[in-house]
Amino acid sequence: MSIRPFVAALATAAALALAAAPSAFAHAEVVKRSPEPGAAVSKKPKSVSIRFSQSLTTGLISVTRDGRQVATTAAGLDPRRRSVLRAAFARPLPAGTYVVSWRALAPDGHRQTGSWSFRVRS
Repeated sequence: MSIRPFVAALATAAALALAAAPSAFAHAEVVKRSPEPGAAVSKKPKSVSIRFSQSLTTGLISVTRDGRQVATTAAGLDPRRRSVLRAAFARPLPAGTYVVSWRALAPDGHRQTGSWSFRVRS
């Protein structure tokens, strides 16, 4: 009995497993931010959010205006959708430019940070 067919089959199986592996070990990628970066919105948002391609282990999100923290009623990882970080505002946002900053930890241990800004028109 030749060992070559066995080795070839084993090599094929290993190649297929490695080809599928990147999706299993991929980092959580940003899928959507709301409001979008650089947006100028006339309707005052009730919250800001960032959605990732997979669930997160933990995450923080904050919003500032003129260097001061904006009051939120809730901020952090959405308990119903663990792929979303959300900050809900305590009051309607006045006109101005806002900066959203976030930190996230994916299940693979990858830490990510980022920020974006948007503007509320008067």
